[in-house]
Amino acid sequence: VRSSSNDFYIVLMFVLSFEIGGGNGTAARTILDAIRTSQPELYSRSKYTIIEISPLLASKAREQLSRGGHTNWNVVN
Repeated sequence: VRSSSNDFYIVLMFVLSFEIGGGNGTAARTILDAIRTSQPELYSRSKYTIIEISPLLASKAREQLSRGGHTNWNVVN
């Protein structure tokens, strides 16, 4: 964090996200799409992990993220 006058800036070096109960992966894909679009350099250093107990939903999340072209994710089941 650095300060310039009275404004504060946060410099993010990477993003690690964990989603418990990630369902079919829609939120994860939306978040990763947004980071990829707005901050490509940050996206390249990001990792998104979904923890999902349902085998069916975990499978759907894997499909959803793969269809989005994302490779920086993991689904734990």
